[in-house]
Amino acid sequence: MKSQDKRPDNCISVSETAQRLGVCVETVRRWIKSGKIKARKVGTRYFIPLSEIEERVSTPSGRVPGGMSGQISEQSAKDEIIAALREQNRVLQERIKELEADKAYLQERILTLERLLESMAPKALPKPPLRERIKRLFKRAK
Repeated sequence: MKSQDKRPDNCISVSETAQRLGVCVETVRRWIKSGKIKARKVGTRYFIPLSEIEERVSTPSGRVPGGMSGQISEQSAKDEIIAALREQNRVLQERIKELEADKAYLQERILTLERLLESMAPKALPKPPLRERIKRLFKRAK
């Protein structure tokens, strides 16, 4: 056995942790990555101290009575997801309000600029040639 593959004292592997907590291995890895569970890395493997696992379960034996550990952890994961989605919903609703206020301001600004353009357009356009102006004068006189 290589020295990097040795298990630290009072630690268990990721798969054993997942089995004890009633969650999948990927969940345990996600918890390690996010810092919810402290782990030691030995070589390419992670090992979780037993004290960390004992904090996560309700009985000293490391198991929730009646085989309910999967349901409890699944429910807590659902609760976490619901809380995160509610927070995300609140943030998005605030952003919608901000965008609606921006929209109202920009619509008013467009109307103001259109009015300004209408008032300035006749002044900005070049006058027609003298010949055209004279023709118009005589056409009106008829």
